[in-house]
Amino acid sequence: MTSPLVNLDKASKLNKALVVPEDVYDHPEEVSNDASLTKAQKLDVLHVWQSNERALLRASGEGMNGGERPQLQAVVKELDKLSA
Repeated sequence: MTSPLVNLDKASKLNKALVVPEDVYDHPEEVSNDASLTKAQKLDVLHVWQSNERALLRASGEGMNGGERPQLQAVVKELDKLSA
């Protein structure tokens, strides 16, 4: 049986990933490979990441570069793999 503390850690990791996935994972592929997430959770996290990436692209198009390396293509690739 898993301890409640471990479940809390998983829950807080998921909650953070559902807001700023790039603070939890270095690469979108890590989301797909995370055995602690369900397929639905992985898709949710990747959709958030996709939205964040699109916002970064819009901002950089307006001259507001944050220095982040765009990962939109990698996010889309992982979404496609999970949706297949």
